Amino acid sequence: MLATIRNLLLSALVLALGLGTLDGILETAGLTANDDVLWAIVIDRVELWFFLGLALSTIWHVVFRGLHGRLGEDGASRLATLLTFGPAFALVALRINARLLPGKWEPSSLAANALLLVVGTGLFFALAAWFPKPHFKTRFGASAAALALILLATGLVGTHEIAHARERSTQPDILVILLDVLRADHLGCYGYDRPTSPNIDALAKDSIVFDSLIASSSYTKTSVASIFTGLNPQHHGVYTGTDGGGTGEVLSDVLQSRFITIAEALQGPGKMNTAAWVENGHVRDYLGYAQGFSFYADQPGDAKTIADEYGAWADQWTDLTRSFTYLHILDLHGPYDPPVPYLGRFGDPRPMEEELRGLTWTKFKNQVNGHRITLSEEDYARLEARYDESLLWVDHCVGGIIDGLKRRGTYDNTLILVIADHGEGFGEHDFLAHSKTPYGELVRVPLIVKMPGSAGAGRRVGEMVSHIDIAPTLLDFVGVPAPKEWDGRSFLPLLESADATMAPRTLISEYRGTIGLRTEDWLFISNPWKGERLYALRSDPEEQMNCIDAHPDVAATFREEVEAIREEKKGFRNEQVELDSETIESLEALGYL
Repeated sequence: MLATIRNLLLSALVLALGLGTLDGILETAGLTANDDVLWAIVIDRVELWFFLGLALSTIWHVVFRGLHGRLGEDGASRLATLLTFGPAFALVALRINARLLPGKWEPSSLAANALLLVVGTGLFFALAAWFPKPHFKTRFGASAAALALILLATGLVGTHEIAHARERSTQPDILVILLDVLRADHLGCYGYDRPTSPNIDALAKDSIVFDSLIASSSYTKTSVASIFTGLNPQHHGVYTGTDGGGTGEVLSDVLQSRFITIAEALQGPGKMNTAAWVENGHVRDYLGYAQGFSFYADQPGDAKTIADEYGAWADQWTDLTRSFTYLHILDLHGPYDPPVPYLGRFGDPRPMEEELRGLTWTKFKNQVNGHRITLSEEDYARLEARYDESLLWVDHCVGGIIDGLKRRGTYDNTLILVIADHGEGFGEHDFLAHSKTPYGELVRVPLIVKMPGSAGAGRRVGEMVSHIDIAPTLLDFVGVPAPKEWDGRSFLPLLESADATMAPRTLISEYRGTIGLRTEDWLFISNPWKGERLYALRSDPEEQMNCIDAHPDVAATFREEVEAIREEKKGFRNEQVELDSETIESLEALGYL
């Protein structure tokens, strides 16, 4: 009897130190937290596997004794081992696949699973040969019992550390939801008359809403680079995503590693777990956008996939450490293809292929903007209705994300930002979709900020802020100094006080060579191929009347600023990589190629 107990303890201890440690390492893979928290998680897993091993060892002995008379010692041992420890090893192998390996048919995954099969087979025969040996020395049993007591004690310490980790994690999380191509004036909370955004509008009631967030570009790559780095486009140098230079290659600018991103800054002194789910192929990992993220899933599927995957991740980690999460949702992007339940909610549900004259979205958009296809007001209205239906679907998915926060009990303690990379045009300036120009429909995007505890809920902020201000504000919120080289400035004072103001300044929006300079009063556009335009925003908020001839002094001042920006760009060295086939295919579907 004593020998059996000793054997059970020793086998449980071996499983705990082996599979338990491995399971703990897998559990903490990709997690950024204090070292004591990480060790606590590993110890917790080792303790769990000790008791699991004790149960499995007991079952093994019962099965072995029951079959010993029929199958003999070797046969009973192997069958008992297969029925008990086989599933345990398979569970760990599945976790290795889920946490560490790429797709199941990838060469690295096939090689790793072949190795796991070899290791598992070896362990099977080793355990089967080892378990029936009845002659363990007493000192082994005594050592196993002592180690088991130590393991139990350290497990209690680990549980204590995890409890303290949960206490530390009561500091606010940060969640940034970027809705690609969302123009502010199509949301109910910005005065839109269609019910496109019931969930976002509900969030806005708990939030502070900014009337004028100006995008740094009407192009995703450039604007997201500014959001991540707090830098104007001429300083981070990310402009192109489709320039082959006549070589046949499809090249893309890279967000260079020498720039400090918001994720890197928060992952350092702030000790926040950083994660991102990104649909847009322009902000892939290998293009430099994953810098500082412990977990970065690019092109995970659609808005619902992002909501579901983020929810599963948050269920696992939000109790253990503060998190900074970035969700980039693309479903609103052309060719405006909402799921069937949303199709036809605001207009004609006829097939989009018919709307596009049988062309792909890329060809249709390019022919419209190249004036080879002329769209009537009714044509634009139908496209806009389809865009609104897509927005209603995206809003539904955002609602699922918010509901998940409330279900987990983290909504009140999370700083939430809803933003966009740029807007979308529907003929306001004889243009469909986005990029090319810095007009208001393309660069005036939403900024909805839900503070912890919904502080300041219902307040509107009229001051203009920029994409470059988002990263400094988030660092200011967690008490981390912003890098000195960042161009943006924190608007946290505007969030904390209704009486706060920001000094006026000129905001930059740039798409490749076209530069837009915007103040509260003016919009100046400099296009190397189409010349210059000036709009007086107080009297012409729709930006329809070029008044450059009437205000030569104003134009001259802006012209000097443009020349200074172009001079800065001359000394900048862009890094480029060739896009992979998967990214090219996704960008073609979106109309970028």
